[in-house]
Amino acid sequence: MTKRHDFRMEELPEHHPEQEPSPEKRSFPEPERAPTLLERLLTPLFDRLFAPVEYPPESAEKLCELAQTHTLVYVSRTRSTWLALYLNYIFKTLKLPPAAYLGSIIGLFAHPVRYLLRLLRQTQPPVPGPWIEHYTEINPTEQETRLANITYRGGSSFFNLTPPRSIGRAIPRFKNDFIRALVAVQRVSEKPICVVPHILTDKSMGGGGKQTVTDKLFGDKRRPGKLRGMAIRIRTYRTAIIRVGEPLFLQQMLEENPEANDATLVKKIRHHLNRTITEEERVIAGPDLPSYVTQERHVLRNPLVRDTLSELAQETGQSPEELEEQAAKLLKEIAAKFDARYVNRLDSLLNGVFNRIYDGIVCDREGLARVMEASRKGPIVFCPCHKSHVDYLVLSHLLWRTGMTPPHIAAGVNLSFFPLGPIFRGCGAFFLRRSFKGNKLYSAVFRSYVMELIGAGTSIEFFLEGTRSRTGKLLMPKFGILGMVVEAWRRGAREDIQFVPVSIDYEKIIEAKSYEKEISGGKKKKEDITALFKTTSVLRSKFGRMHVQFGEPISLQDFAHQRALPQSIDPEGEESWRVNTERLGYHILHGISQVCTVTPTAVVATVLLGHQGRGLSRSMLVDRSQAIVHYLDTAAARLSAPLQQETTQRAAITEAVEKLVDDNAVDAERTSRGDAEPIYHIPDKNRVHLDFHKNSLINHFAPGSLLARVLVQKDLEDFSYDKIRKDTRFLSRLFKREFAYRVGSIFANVFDETLATLAVRGMLDAHEDGTIGVLDAENLQVLAGLLDNFVEAYWITSMTLRELRTFPLWEKELITRAQDQARRAYLEGKIQRPEAVNSTLISSALKWFQDSGVITSRISAKRKTLSLSSHYSGDALEKLIESIGRFV
Repeated sequence: MTKRHDFRMEELPEHHPEQEPSPEKRSFPEPERAPTLLERLLTPLFDRLFAPVEYPPESAEKLCELAQTHTLVYVSRTRSTWLALYLNYIFKTLKLPPAAYLGSIIGLFAHPVRYLLRLLRQTQPPVPGPWIEHYTEINPTEQETRLANITYRGGSSFFNLTPPRSIGRAIPRFKNDFIRALVAVQRVSEKPICVVPHILTDKSMGGGGKQTVTDKLFGDKRRPGKLRGMAIRIRTYRTAIIRVGEPLFLQQMLEENPEANDATLVKKIRHHLNRTITEEERVIAGPDLPSYVTQERHVLRNPLVRDTLSELAQETGQSPEELEEQAAKLLKEIAAKFDARYVNRLDSLLNGVFNRIYDGIVCDREGLARVMEASRKGPIVFCPCHKSHVDYLVLSHLLWRTGMTPPHIAAGVNLSFFPLGPIFRGCGAFFLRRSFKGNKLYSAVFRSYVMELIGAGTSIEFFLEGTRSRTGKLLMPKFGILGMVVEAWRRGAREDIQFVPVSIDYEKIIEAKSYEKEISGGKKKKEDITALFKTTSVLRSKFGRMHVQFGEPISLQDFAHQRALPQSIDPEGEESWRVNTERLGYHILHGISQVCTVTPTAVVATVLLGHQGRGLSRSMLVDRSQAIVHYLDTAAARLSAPLQQETTQRAAITEAVEKLVDDNAVDAERTSRGDAEPIYHIPDKNRVHLDFHKNSLINHFAPGSLLARVLVQKDLEDFSYDKIRKDTRFLSRLFKREFAYRVGSIFANVFDETLATLAVRGMLDAHEDGTIGVLDAENLQVLAGLLDNFVEAYWITSMTLRELRTFPLWEKELITRAQDQARRAYLEGKIQRPEAVNSTLISSALKWFQDSGVITSRISAKRKTLSLSSHYSGDALEKLIESIGRFV
C-alpha cells in the first residue's frame, strides 16, 4: 500500500524477486483519441486527487488479462463520482478502455460539447438491441438501455448497485436495474461479461455504534448519502483505499443456473456482489460492528450464557434477573468499544514516540499481502510472539499505517486502569482476568463475547504464550483463548477462521534490564505498560529497528478437514478436539518460530555465546557469523536485509558487535597498540542480556544442536547410528518444553534429515559400517554450545530434586534453591554458563519433571507444593541425574 505516514517503515527485500511481466503482456490497446480541452485543464487536479491512492497491482494485472477476452463492467455499492473519475484516471495509465458512468453526468467531463449536443438531439429514447427480447414483463429504463447497448458493443461501463440514502428516503429503491440489463445482454452475446466489484473504503470507517440522527438523514459512514459522501471524500481522499473483489462471470452464472429465470438470477448476482463488497470492506475497515446495546443483547442471549444462568439460579437460589444483571456487569468489564477516532489519535502519539526511540519498522509486505488475501476467507486471528509490552502497540500501529483496521486485542485486566483503560477499549482492547477458575458466569460471558466477535467477522489478536518471554525464546502455548476461538467455529460462528503466526523482533528490547533481574531471581514487577515510557532515559535511547514478519495463514476449516474433525459440539468428540486444539497451538507456535527475523545482533550473540573459549578475534567472529548466516539461509530463515547479501554481511556483523561494545554488553580488548583487530568477549554479568538475542534464533538450530550435543559429549565411545539416535531422542524429549518442534513430524524422520543436513555441510559423515564420524569438530562444538545453559539448568534442577526426599517444598522455594545451587556450581566451576542461573529455565525443567512423573504437585491455599514420586525416591532419580549429566 502507499506509505502515508511520517514514521519510517521499510519493506523487507525479497530473496528471489520475480521478473516483472513485460508491458506487452500487461497492456490493453489504448483507444486512440485526443484529450479534450477540459481533460487537459483538469489533469493537474486529477493528479493531485488520485496519484496518492494506489490501485492494487495484482488486480491491475488481472484486469489487463481479462480485458483481452471479456467485456468488463465495474460496479460499486454506493454512488461515488470520485471513484468513477479515479477509475478512468487509472484505466488510462493501465491502457484500458474508459468506463462509461451510468446514472450521472460524468460524461460531461470527458466530452462536454459532444455530450450537450447529444442531450439536445436526443428526443427519442435510445434504440435497444437484440437483448430486448429478454425484457418480457417490464420495459427497460433509458439508463438500462444505455448500459445494455454499451455492453453489447463490447464497451466498458461503471454503475452503482444501490442509490445513496438521502432525506426522506431511508430505504434505497432500485430505479435502474442494471444487473437485469447485463443478464439480458449475456443471453444474446457471445463475448463473456465480467463484473468486477470495486470498493472505495478507508480504515477510519471501522467500528460501529449507535446510529445518530445524522446517519439516518445522510447515511452512515459506509453507505453515505450524496452530501455526506462528498464530505468524506474531500476529507479522506489521500487515505482512501481501493479494493477489488473477485470478478463475477455472468456466462458462468447462466451455465450453472440453466433453469433460473432472469429475476432469480438478478437476485443471486446482487446478493453475491453485495457479499463480496462487504467482505472486502471488512478486510480494510473491519466489520460493520453493532452498537454496544445490540452486542450486549446478543451475548446475553447466547445459549452458553442462558444455560449457565439457569444452572446458577438452581445452585444459588438467585433469580435469573439478578444473575443476568451480574452478567451484564461482567460484559461491561470485558468488552471493547472500538472507535477509529481513538486509534487515529493514539497512532499519532505512537508515531512520535516510535520515531524517537526506534529507527523504523521493517515490514514483511509479502506476508501482509497474504494476510489481506486470507482475510477474504474469514476473520483473522493474529497470534504474535510476546517479548515486550510494545507488542501490544506495534502490530496495530503497523496495520493502521498500512491501511487496515487493527484487530481487537485480548489484554490482561491489569491494563484496564484509568485513564488508559478507556483509550485501550476505544482502540479495540477487550480485557480478561488471569484466571476463570471457579467463576462459571464469567467464563460463559467471555466465551460468548469471543463468539460474538468471531461471528461478526472481527479480527482478533491474542498472545499464544500468555505472558511475555523474559528469555527471548518462545514459551509453550496456553490454550485458553485458542480453545474459545475453536469453540466459536465449532458452534458455527463463521465458515472459516484464519490463524496468522506473527513474529515481532527487536534489535534492542526496552525491558532488557528488568528481564535480567527477574530471571536471575529478582522479584517480578507488576506488569504495567506505562512503565515503558515513564523514564526520560527511554525517550533518550535508541533501540534499533523493529521487524514484523507474517507466517503462512492457517485455515481452521482445512485443519479440521485434514483430521476429520466435525464442525459441531459433540460430547463424543470433545477429547479429540482437545488434543487437536493443542496440536493447533503448537502448529501456530512453530509457524512463529519459522518467521522470526535473523538480525546481525542475534547472529553475533549466537556466535559469542556458543564459543567455548574466552574470546574471539574480529576476523574469527565474522567468519563464524557468516557460517551461521549461511546455515540459517539454507534453513529458509528470514534474514534481515543486511544479511541477505554477502557483500554487506561483514559490515553488518562488524557494526552489530561494535554497537554491543558501545552499549557495554561486549568487551573489546587489544593486547598491544599494534594489534590489527580486537578480541571480543562477554563479561559474565552480560551473558544473560545476549542470551535473549540468541534465544530468538534457537528454534532454527534446535535439531542440529541436539545431534551435535550428543556427538561432542564427554567419554562417548559408541558412535553407532542407533546409539546416537537414542541419545538424541533423549535430549529431544528432555527439551520438549523449550523448543517449537514441527507438528506431526516423526522423530526418526527428523533425525535422518538433520543427519543428512550436517553431512552435507561437511560436519560429519555416516560410514557404511553404521557408525557416524565427526569431520568438523569446531563447528559441531559451536552448534552444541548453544545448548550449554539448557543442559546445565536442567542438570542442576534434577540434583535439587534430592531435597524433596526429606519433605515437600513449595514450587517457588524449590526454584529459589535450584538457583542458589546453580550459582554455587558456577562459582565452583561445575557449570560454565552463568545464564543457566535462570528462573524461567528452572521452572520449565520442573514442569518437565512433573509431566514425566518424577515429581507430583498439589495446590493448597493457592500455593503449589511439589513432592518426589515414589518411583524416583531411590536410585531412579540418581540414574536420571546421571543421564542428564552426561551432556554437561
